[in-house]
Amino acid sequence: TVSGPVTALFTLRNPADQVSLKIFTTAFRKIQETSMSNVQAGPVTAPLNLVDKFGTPMANGLYYLLVTAPQGHSVGKILILR
Repeated sequence: TVSGPVTALFTLRNPADQVSLKIFTTAFRKIQETSMSNVQAGPVTAPLNLVDKFGTPMANGLYYLLVTAPQGHSVGKILILR
């Protein structure tokens, strides 16, 4: 059970003007997209809101998190169990 905010932790090698975070279902449907501006190099903690783009809470299951920055992209997994 999540009692506080959910965050994603990733590391940037270089500062980035723009970083995007996208959450996809296992069927690769994009259900959420957010962006961060003026992100410093090093470890970054990004808050994740576990609702889809319509404001509906995300269902239990596996999701993919795509982090994209000018220097490249990384894919992680999110597992929601309530």
